[in-house]
Amino acid sequence: METPDGIDVLYLGRAETVADTLERTSDSLRVETVDRATDALDRLDAANFDCLVSEYALPESTGIDALREVRTDRPAFPVVLYADGSEELASEAISAGVTEYVPRQGGGPDSLAAGIRDAVDQCRHVRSAAESQRRLSLFIEQSPLGVIEWNRAFEAVRVNPAAEEILGYSESELVGRSWETIVPESEQTDVAGVIDRLRESAEGFHSVNQNLRKDGERITCEWHNRAVTDDDGDVVAIYSQFQDITKRRSRTEAIADLHDIVDELTRCSTREAIYERTVEAARGILDFDQVAIATEEDGYLTARALSDASPINERTKMPVDEGIAGKTYRNDECYVIDDVREEDAAQPQSDLIRSALSVPISGYGVFQVIDRQPAAFDQQDLELARLLVQHVETALARLEREQTLEQIRDHVEFALETTDSVVWAVDLGTGEITTRLGPSRRLFGLGEEEITTVGDFLEQAVHPSDAERIREVSADAVSGDGEFDVVYRTNQADDQTRWVEATGFVRSADQQRMIGLTTDVTERERRERELERQNERLEEFASVVSHDLRNPLQVANSWLELAKEEPKSEYLDNIAQAHERMDVLIEELLELAREGGRALDTEEIDLAESCRACWQTVDTAEATLSVEVERTLTADRNRFRQLLANLFRNAVEHGGEDVAVTVAELPDGFYVEDDGPGIDPEEREEVFESGHSATEDGTGFGLSIVARVADAHGWEVGVAEGDAGGARFEITGVSSLSE
Repeated sequence: METPDGIDVLYLGRAETVADTLERTSDSLRVETVDRATDALDRLDAANFDCLVSEYALPESTGIDALREVRTDRPAFPVVLYADGSEELASEAISAGVTEYVPRQGGGPDSLAAGIRDAVDQCRHVRSAAESQRRLSLFIEQSPLGVIEWNRAFEAVRVNPAAEEILGYSESELVGRSWETIVPESEQTDVAGVIDRLRESAEGFHSVNQNLRKDGERITCEWHNRAVTDDDGDVVAIYSQFQDITKRRSRTEAIADLHDIVDELTRCSTREAIYERTVEAARGILDFDQVAIATEEDGYLTARALSDASPINERTKMPVDEGIAGKTYRNDECYVIDDVREEDAAQPQSDLIRSALSVPISGYGVFQVIDRQPAAFDQQDLELARLLVQHVETALARLEREQTLEQIRDHVEFALETTDSVVWAVDLGTGEITTRLGPSRRLFGLGEEEITTVGDFLEQAVHPSDAERIREVSADAVSGDGEFDVVYRTNQADDQTRWVEATGFVRSADQQRMIGLTTDVTERERRERELERQNERLEEFASVVSHDLRNPLQVANSWLELAKEEPKSEYLDNIAQAHERMDVLIEELLELAREGGRALDTEEIDLAESCRACWQTVDTAEATLSVEVERTLTADRNRFRQLLANLFRNAVEHGGEDVAVTVAELPDGFYVEDDGPGIDPEEREEVFESGHSATEDGTGFGLSIVARVADAHGWEVGVAEGDAGGARFEITGVSSLSE
């Protein structure tokens, strides 16, 4: 095969014409001739020839002799014997190490040129292969990775020093042995699969598996394997590069395990629990034997959690300005001490301590690992310890936040309970009540779990008459300035009316969240309504004083003037009647004024018995009473009798001295009915107003007192037409009436 650089040929013989013919035959051949073997050897030493061509017959020697001389120093140099001869000569030449034998009679210069090229190509190929093999051997020997050359049977052929160190075997101990020698039985099935694939393909394969050292230790190795094939594609050798990744894999697994304990640390409810779990993790995951955690308090570092093997005493306290731990805490820096005896700052608490690893728990204290051996910790140990401490710091910060929030929540809950208030938040998009703090059941009659949406709240907790007003106020807040303030009533299981006031705002950032505070204002509303009633009574009092009392007083004065001029007994009688009229007015006016300020003192009352007792206290003339009830109710006895007495008195005054009065039951109360003339329908709404009377001598306060007593008990009183056409006063809403 011709090459771009050509072939330099040294021709040994006398046929110069042959040399000239060779150069003409191929431009790649450059030929120089000599006729003696000694001259040829000198020229080979002096110049770089690619090939020697020798005739057989030479002066003083033969071509075979020259070949043997060349082979003495140049065992692989291309030598072509160009001669006439027999098979015996060819055999002798081959035995002497000739590269090519070209018969002169076989084809002349063309055949010789071809033989020269074949010899040179063969030599170059061998030389290239040898160089490649040399480089490969050098690479294998100097590779920092382990390298093993396998034959097709996967028996070790060559083992480099790095592989010897990793596996603990010498090359001589592994050469000729199967791969199973270094693979534990538990891994052999998987490794056999890789080997089968390598035998069938020239592709490379990557694998990670456990291997077995000579001393029995299991290690994890990463393998890169490639098969070498011949020209026919058959695998002739396999080269494997590998490295021990046991520590790296352990580090990866340790990192994964450390991340897994994050959830455990965040579930710890105390600092002590966090510290104890940290020590357990350092022991179980990082294989640290002697571990301690100390926290700062009042200028001292005090041990809070210790592993069983730690020589540190639980009661140990060290000033923060002393020792490696103090230095770690003060500087907020990590330290790896190979030998504490050579560290000025070290103040070991035991002579057995030789090396230490110290990591600050920022703001809290120090995580420290110690060992009895010097230089026991490396950079990887430090990195893993720092990762663990980072998780600890996160857990401690979270716990501190939660405790702060819990304190705030407790304070808020106390304030809300004390003030009967509820803090709430609503998602306006979904209508869901997302937050609620405070006594919900006390304010709304329902617990948090029973009211989860605004719809539920308006339907179940709010008085039906107020629900629409709340919707309107909320809508105005969303579309307006975002603020709202509304007072409404809530439904209560005990049927008692409870008033609340809700104030708050719509969050302006997204207009999707309404936040508010609802406070019980029942007492405030009661006081306001009581004040209104007191003002009304004051106005009534002023009206009576200015009008109703003035009339009989004027009448008395008139009769007094007449009596002065002409004393007569009838004048004095008229004056006495006017005074009596004023006395009745004053008594009932005082009773009416007192009615609004009394507290109820309730007890069980037999309705029929109470009716008969009250009838005896009223001037009923010839009137009759029929009681058709067999019930008891809960009421203030004195005020209830006052209600009955005023109803009976009203019946006698308006129905006549022989009026028939009936007391009978209603589904939710009772009624008092007479057979008198009744009350005009147009006047029925006015009869309970103070001062209203259908007779000239009536005070107009009796039925007003009836209405006040009923209202104080939470009852309602109304007027209807009786069965006999008289007046019927119906008392309803008496929920406490029982069989």
